Amino acid sequence: MKSQSVQTELFRLITVPVFAACFILASTFFYLQKSHIEDQFSNNKHLATELLNSVVFSNKASTNPFAEAANALLATGDYRSIVVSSATGQQIASYGLPLRTHSYQTQLGVESQWTHEDSLIYSFPLKKSNLQSSTPLWVIIAIDKRSWAISEYQGTITILLAGSLCLFLTFYFARRFRDALATPLQKIETGLRDFLKGNFEKSITIEPSSVFKDLASNINRLGALQKSANDELQLNIDQSTHELRETLETVEIQNIELDIARKSALQASRVKSEFLANTSHEIRTPLNGILGFSELLRKTELNNQQVDYLTTIEESAKGLLTIINDILDFSRLEIGTLTLEYKPVKIRQLIEDTLKLQTPAANEKNIRMLTIIDHDVPENLLGDPLRLKQVLSNLVSNAIKFTDVGYILLGISKDQSSENQFTLKFRVTDSGIGLSQDQQERLFDPFTQLDSSESRLHGGTGLGLAIAKGLVDRMNGTIGVESTLGKGATFWFTSTLGRSPSASAKQSYLAGTLRGVHALVFDHSNMGRMEITHYLTGWGAKVCETSEMEDIEPQISFFSNSEPVDIAIIDSMIDIKTFDRQRICEHVTQLNHRFNIPVIILAPSSIQRILEPHLADTNSLFINRPLFCNKLHQTICEQLEIVATENIESRTYLHQHEPLEQQQVNILAVDDNPANLKLVTELLKGLNINVTPVESGEQAITQIKDAHFDLILMDIQMPSMDGIETTGHIRELETSGPRTPIIALTAHAVSEQKSRLLLAGMDDCLSKPVSESELRHVIERWTNVTIATKVATTNPTPVASALIEHSSNADKTGENQPATDSKAAAIVDRALGLSLTNQNPSLAGDMLSMLIETLPDVLHKSRTQYENKQFDELQETVHKLHGGCCYCGVPRLKAISEQIDKNLQKNKYNNLASEIQLLEAEIKNLLQWAEEHDIDVLFSDD
Repeated sequence: MKSQSVQTELFRLITVPVFAACFILASTFFYLQKSHIEDQFSNNKHLATELLNSVVFSNKASTNPFAEAANALLATGDYRSIVVSSATGQQIASYGLPLRTHSYQTQLGVESQWTHEDSLIYSFPLKKSNLQSSTPLWVIIAIDKRSWAISEYQGTITILLAGSLCLFLTFYFARRFRDALATPLQKIETGLRDFLKGNFEKSITIEPSSVFKDLASNINRLGALQKSANDELQLNIDQSTHELRETLETVEIQNIELDIARKSALQASRVKSEFLANTSHEIRTPLNGILGFSELLRKTELNNQQVDYLTTIEESAKGLLTIINDILDFSRLEIGTLTLEYKPVKIRQLIEDTLKLQTPAANEKNIRMLTIIDHDVPENLLGDPLRLKQVLSNLVSNAIKFTDVGYILLGISKDQSSENQFTLKFRVTDSGIGLSQDQQERLFDPFTQLDSSESRLHGGTGLGLAIAKGLVDRMNGTIGVESTLGKGATFWFTSTLGRSPSASAKQSYLAGTLRGVHALVFDHSNMGRMEITHYLTGWGAKVCETSEMEDIEPQISFFSNSEPVDIAIIDSMIDIKTFDRQRICEHVTQLNHRFNIPVIILAPSSIQRILEPHLADTNSLFINRPLFCNKLHQTICEQLEIVATENIESRTYLHQHEPLEQQQVNILAVDDNPANLKLVTELLKGLNINVTPVESGEQAITQIKDAHFDLILMDIQMPSMDGIETTGHIRELETSGPRTPIIALTAHAVSEQKSRLLLAGMDDCLSKPVSESELRHVIERWTNVTIATKVATTNPTPVASALIEHSSNADKTGENQPATDSKAAAIVDRALGLSLTNQNPSLAGDMLSMLIETLPDVLHKSRTQYENKQFDELQETVHKLHGGCCYCGVPRLKAISEQIDKNLQKNKYNNLASEIQLLEAEIKNLLQWAEEHDIDVLFSDD
């Protein structure tokens, strides 16, 4: 507060109460004075009334007590006139000063009082008892008001004089009091302001008699201490700055040394990895020779001891080869030279091949291996089957290694899907020893083993899971484990694979192919029954199941009248430890002869060899454990002799099925190299396909204008107009009608250019040189026409293939809506963006541009709101961002913002910090992408 304000405030605090007190006293005085005058008038009125009414009025001068009383009143000085009048106003007697008749004539008749000029007049009637006549008389008394006015004036003057004196004294003492307080405070304030500016040289000086003397002295002492502290602090700062400068120089030198050491270590690690890779490769050659010649030696005549030695040699060599392969893969992963292929993958066949390799080890420990593959997982995909099989084999072999009794379940389900990709989730669940939390945290580190002690029960190099993690990472997936110690474990991983457009047109794999079939399933194990029932119900069959062998015939009898059972699928084991050959044979015979029902028996190879001689004359077939989807479907169709007819729900019993006639396909091949063009042309002609070869992009555009093609094979590097530019012109011509698939033919690695080619408007790509099988697959994928002229006998059966073709037309249901895994998807999905805008490239580009323009503001707001814990505002910001992403092809940003939005709506803030970091990273990725790409160009091709 300024000094002037302090003075004003002090003056106000003193004068305002005095003014208020004076006002109250004056008001009280005037009130009391007025009350006194009114009381005096009332007393005079009462006195005159009582006195005059107490005597008899008479006009006789000799005896008139009334006149004596009136004169007595007048003698007091308060009364001016006393008049006796008739009711009509006729004056009968008058005492004191004369009083005009008109001043009271109109007021007679009722007792009253009024004012006339400087007199206060009141009237009252005389008592009849005091009258000598019967005529009523009235007394009018006039009281002089001037004496009262003089008293009021005197009181007012007295109050004014007293008030003026009080105010004068108040102003006088207030000013002195103000000066005594404000002046020292002003000096203290000025001194403190100097201290705040760092000027400690001047001290505060005030009068020794001031009450603020001690305060000023303490402030001066505080300023001196502050000056001393500042001087010491500045000295320390100077010293610390000098030391910090020296430290930074030292750190800079150390950083340079560390950088040199790091580069040396990386180089040494690279050299080590290359050495391991080269050495492992060199060791494999003699090992292959050992294994090959061991196999040849086994075909010669050997005694039992030699066979045992040879078996030991083979097993040791295979074990060493496995270790070398692991080291080779790990070294390639570490130095980044391991690349994945992009070729056809038959997912169910891959699972079958994987489990067949692991079946002997599982059978030795009497472990049942089960598979459950969701029906919406397509069979034909694109990826690296060898590496996918390697990951699965590692997980399954580990499950067998650490499981002593029970089961191993391999499951596959659809995790996410987009226009051209499928993200599958693989799960390997066992009933083994399980994992502790500490083991789970370091499980995927290289050279890590569950038990590293000398007495460990399970061997291994500790590289298997590290290699699996590296491979899964390169498949754009993730890997993890869920386990409780002593209760088994579930290893899972996701993998993003290419998919065929025809996959979305089919309801599910083999859907409806067994519609109308009623099957009975016996298996003592709940897991076993669940596996079989899962497949049968997905194929359209109705299933009844039992866990007791004695209930098979009663259940079939129960359904015989309403829904007869068509086929029985029974397990060879009565319970987990019991096999009864005689009972199995009796049940199969009963089912064949009594109910005329074919039987499928599930048994391992050892039990199958026991049962086959006794069931040779029965209508029964064997399926070895583990159970495979395609094999089960094929066997059921063979037993029921099911083939397709026009109506999928009916079943006909035939023994032959003619292959379907191939639909004609027209393909445009574009390549500037005559040799490559001729090769592709000949390969296509060999597949019975009409091919039109052209040598330039201009010729391709001319052909597109004149004819319709089912597919275009486009070379990338061409003179004048390259493949990307040609594709852009073709997309511009496709203003209406179907979109023609364009497949890129490139000499570069597919992984290097695929994203750029897809964004440019192409649909797929092949790496040169191309083979006939690759051409066949890509044509089947993009034209939905089967090129093969021979009908396959397995996986699935011809019957199943025909049924699939018919069921896809009879029972089409929509696929799940496209979703995109936030880790596997691209930053910008052009195809998704076009799909969301109804294939409007201009709108898609505008929507993406608008979203990118808002990202810097969103980035700033989200960080500020999170740091200030403004969760409601943050939820609104993220919700708006998610709404914008819903109309743009930015699946990763959409998935992250959607997750944060959901968590904020549910008030879940536990993982918000990491989620905000992910959001910021993805926004920065998209902004970086926008700087590197021209959105107008990318979205002008269609």
